Formats: sequence, C-alpha cells, structure tokens
Amino acid sequence: MQILELMASVIEKPREELTFNASYSKGNNENNQLYNTETYFSLDPLYDPIGITTNIGLGNDHNYNVQADYTLPIGKAGKFEAGYRSQFRNSDNSTIAEILNNTTGLYEMNYRVSNDFNSEEQIQALYSNYQNQIGNFGYQLGLRGEDAALNTNSGRYSAGNDISYTPGKVAYTRLYPSVFLTQKFKGDQQVQVNYSRRVNRPRGWDTNPFLDISDPLNYRQGNPNLKPEDVHAYEMAYNKFWPKVTFISTVYFRQTNDAIQRVRSAPDENGIVTTT
Repeated sequence: MQILELMASVIEKPREELTFNASYSKGNNENNQLYNTETYFSLDPLYDPIGITTNIGLGNDHNYNVQADYTLPIGKAGKFEAGYRSQFRNSDNSTIAEILNNTTGLYEMNYRVSNDFNSEEQIQALYSNYQNQIGNFGYQLGLRGEDAALNTNSGRYSAGNDISYTPGKVAYTRLYPSVFLTQKFKGDQQVQVNYSRRVNRPRGWDTNPFLDISDPLNYRQGNPNLKPEDVHAYEMAYNKFWPKVTFISTVYFRQTNDAIQRVRSAPDENGIVTTT
C-alpha cells in the first residue's frame, strides 16, 4: 500500500481557517490457492471426488481524495463550517480458476468461476454546519449534499479465453441533515436530543457478482446492484453530574431503508451453500 498526502492552510487570521487536503493511495494483492476436494455422503459408502483445483486472485486499487474545509467563528460560542470533498476509487479484481483433468494430467480453465471485475466509485459532497449557544441552550445544525455513482464491469471468460463484460451502475443524489440540541438545567443536569441521516455503503467485495469458492462447501457471491443503506437515527439522552459520579441514560431509534442483508441458499446436491 502506498499513500501520498498533501495538506495546506490558507488563512492565517486568528480563529478563521481554510484548509486543503489531497491524498492518493494504491494497493496490490495476489492470492494463490490450491484445493483437493472430496465429498462424502453419509448414506452412501462411496464418495464424490470433485478434484484438484487452483484459484489465482489478482487485485489492485487506486484511491484519490480531495477536500477543502472552511471554519469561521461567530461571536463567543458560535462557529460556521463549510466544506467540499471529492472521492474517487478504482478497483480491478480478476480470478483465474483451473481444474485438473485426471485423464490428461493438465489443468484446464474453469469458466464457471474465472472472471474479471472492475469498479469505479465517485462521491462528490458539499456540507455546511452551524453551531451556537443561547444561555443554557446549545444547538448545532448541519446539512450535507452528496452525489455518488458506482460503475461496475463484470467480465466472464469463455472458450478461447475471450471475455465479455456486463456493465452496471448505481447512482443517487441525497441530502443528509443533522440536528443536535442540548439543554442544561440546574443541579448539573443536561438533556440532549439528536437526529441525523447517515449512509452505509456496500464494501467492494459485496458488489462482485462472481462466485468465491475459497471454501469448497460455502460459496459467496456479491450483487452489483446493491444500493447503500439509508439510516435515520434519533437519540435522546439525560445526563446528571456529581463530583465523583456521572449518570448517563440514552434512548435511541434507528430506521434503516434499503438494508443490506446476507441470504443463504439451501445446500445443493453436493452439499454446497451459496451466500449472496
């Protein structure tokens, strides 16, 4: 993994700040596996030798990030913040699987699980945040706008080692508001009420549609059409402070739309379970 990062501060006035950050990272991986699989059936004294297979996985990732942040203090307790963030990720993963031909003694391409999967994810985001305090009442209001797209290419090998690609795309534009309210009372008591909208994106491997046979009896398969989870989080807290003891209680509720879940199939005739 290689990482390059640049940071700069532009404004030098007291308490006012403008910062710029740019970073780049890349990573490569290679995974070589050899399987010798024999399946035994409990009701039959015979067994089914699936055979000896090899699995070579190659991958590389490139990540680019650019971010600018501005902070402006307002009065004694107020502060305004705004920023922009751009993220770009390019990932290329290929799997070459071969199975031993017991007759010829040569390895032959296993087209069922040999594949090439490329993905490009772009996220552009603008945000603003304002916080202040009026007496014992504090508040913070935020809003982030996000435009994102995930483009995928799923390549499958055929006879002659030709490869054909199937494109896919998931794109969305969303607003993510947040509200944080705090009220202090006599006797060192405090009540907080919060709301925020959040996003949980699928991991890179979760979107790869090709079979992963790392476990010969438990296959795994991704879904390139996964949407990110849309999470609405509500929270209320009560705090009481004593000189040596603090009491904290919290009640929260979270609603998740487009929840990402793993689904397992029933075992097939060879006892193999596939998780998608």
